[in-house]
Amino acid sequence: MGLDFEFQAGEGPWCTILCERLKMWRALRTDRASELGYVARAIERVAAHFRDRLGIIGFCGAPYTLAAT
Repeated sequence: MGLDFEFQAGEGPWCTILCERLKMWRALRTDRASELGYVARAIERVAAHFRDRLGIIGFCGAPYTLAAT
């Protein structure tokens, strides 16, 4: 999406800058979302395998999650 970030132990993704202005939010790249279909397919396969035996939570680095760190 055009943001630099790193994974911090025990914290997850951490952006090196904050999106404090509307201009910065509008500059985030979303033009490659169609390339991420494999993420949904992987979650579907895992969920189908475990069915009702195990709850599944998928994390894909959604825009709000990265921007809110």
